[in-house]
Amino acid sequence: MADRKPVLGILLGDAAGVGPEIVAKLCINGFLKEKCNPVLIGDKRVLDRAFDVLGEKCDVVAIEKVADADFSSSALMMIDRKNLDPKDAPIGELSVEAGKANLDMLTLAVELWKNKEIEGFCFAPLNKAGMKEAGCPFESEHHLLAHEFNHTDPFGEINVVDDLWTTRTTSHIPISEVSANL
Repeated sequence: MADRKPVLGILLGDAAGVGPEIVAKLCINGFLKEKCNPVLIGDKRVLDRAFDVLGEKCDVVAIEKVADADFSSSALMMIDRKNLDPKDAPIGELSVEAGKANLDMLTLAVELWKNKEIEGFCFAPLNKAGMKEAGCPFESEHHLLAHEFNHTDPFGEINVVDDLWTTRTTSHIPISEVSANL
């Protein structure tokens, strides 16, 4: 019996940053479909801009809900939020509109997980300043997620690529304060 792949939400990340291009590259090279049953989350126009930047694309089908996903298709499934025109998130510029879209993607992913529609989610880089300007009361997406999951114990970030594991011991503090926070 073949291993069953998990259904994972894949958030595009901040539209004005590198996130959409990272996700687009993972779509193009087949990594996502190889590792999981991905459900892309974000505005499809932002993903299309990322494909344009890369000069390559792949088939993406917009769906309304996870239950509509056809993972046997060669196309990738995407919940198109239709909430961020790329012109409102110029690449390389802080965008409150992109910050709102980031918060929307995170909120939706949490809701989908809580409703057991997805088994987990990953997100490309987010712009914390944009999220704060958009009304996020937390210092980072990690603190927002801890709040959403009612998690009060210590938490951190671990990144894994093949046999390489890294963890962040401090987050967005001046280098002069790092040793005091270890």
